[in-house]
Amino acid sequence: ATAATAMKISWAPACDITSRVDKIGAVEMALRVPGFRTFLVTCSPISYTASLNCPVFLFHADDDTNVPMADVGAFMAKLKNTNSNITFSTVPDGGHTQSMLDHGIPRGIAWLQALDRRIRSTWRFVRRLVPQIAPPHNEGARGRRTQTPSCLGRFSSSYWCCCWCCSE
Repeated sequence: ATAATAMKISWAPACDITSRVDKIGAVEMALRVPGFRTFLVTCSPISYTASLNCPVFLFHADDDTNVPMADVGAFMAKLKNTNSNITFSTVPDGGHTQSMLDHGIPRGIAWLQALDRRIRSTWRFVRRLVPQIAPPHNEGARGRRTQTPSCLGRFSSSYWCCCWCCSE
């Protein structure tokens, strides 16, 4: 994750690609393809737990036969060492795909909506307390300066606006 990462959602994730592929012949592939082992480590979400500082939503079905619950549990345990903002949602059945379609995606959308409300509410609270810390807004979508952005109009008309609450 980079500094620009706002959040991560993962449904029935394969979190440790190296150990997953080891079970199906990574040693043989590593002998045939130079850099294959490094590639696997680079592709594994578990390799990035220390830098994943954004809110995370994980979803998994108990009866998923594709990605074992233990793999997701190991990822979550390692992630909890550096990130306390983790939501883990499970269902008892539905397998790898149907559980995601029936329950995972709706729960992920609800999580995103709640996160969005929390961020907006916090930002409105901070701006009311200390209006001078409102960020210098970037150019609007049309690349022009807004005259009276709805979010900051009462403070100044010299901001460039591209935030959620403006029509620009």
